[in-house]
Amino acid sequence: MKTIVSFIILLLVNAGLLAQDTLPDPNIPFDKETQTVEFSNVIHVQGTKQELFNRCVYWLNDFYKSPTRVTQIRDLPSGKILGKHFFPLYTFDTIDKVKKKTAKVNYTFIVVFKDGRYKWEINELEVIANRKVPIGEMLNKSDTMYRKKWKSYLIQINEFIENWSSNLTNKMQPEKAKKEEDDDW
Repeated sequence: MKTIVSFIILLLVNAGLLAQDTLPDPNIPFDKETQTVEFSNVIHVQGTKQELFNRCVYWLNDFYKSPTRVTQIRDLPSGKILGKHFFPLYTFDTIDKVKKKTAKVNYTFIVVFKDGRYKWEINELEVIANRKVPIGEMLNKSDTMYRKKWKSYLIQINEFIENWSSNLTNKMQPEKAKKEEDDDW
C-alpha cells in the first residue's frame, strides 16, 4: 500500500514539473552586455509635462496602497517620478491544489515626462526567496543553479509588468470632455 501511495505522489510531483516545462517562454528584455533586465516604453499622449505628471500622481494613488512610501522622487521641474516596490510570486502545489507565496520581486520604476509623451522603465528586478536572485540569472537554463520553477516566476513577472504598464497607460489618457446638457429640456 505504501508503495502505491509513494508511486502516486511521485507521479503528481513529476506532472507538476512537466507542466512547468510546457509553459511558454516569457518575453524578458535581457541586455547581454550589461547583464540586466529592463522593461521600458515611450508613450505619446496628449498633455503638457505638468498634466502628465499630475495624471501619474493620480495613478500612483490608485495603484499603490501607500504611494508616498513607494516613491522616493516626485520632481515636477525635472519631470521625474522614481519609486521602489515589490510584488509576490507564487507556486502552485499540485498535491494540496493551493497557490502559495514563495518569493517576492523587488523592482525600481522611473517615469519621466515631456510635453506630449512620457517614458516608463522598470529595472533593478531581483527575486528574493531563500537568497537574492537577479532576473538575468533566472534566464540561464544551463546554469547549475537553475530551478524549473523559475520559468513560472518569469511568466508571473512578465504578467505583472504588463498589468502595471497597461494600468498606467489607461490612467495617463486625457479625460474625455463631458457633454454639456441641452438647455432646452
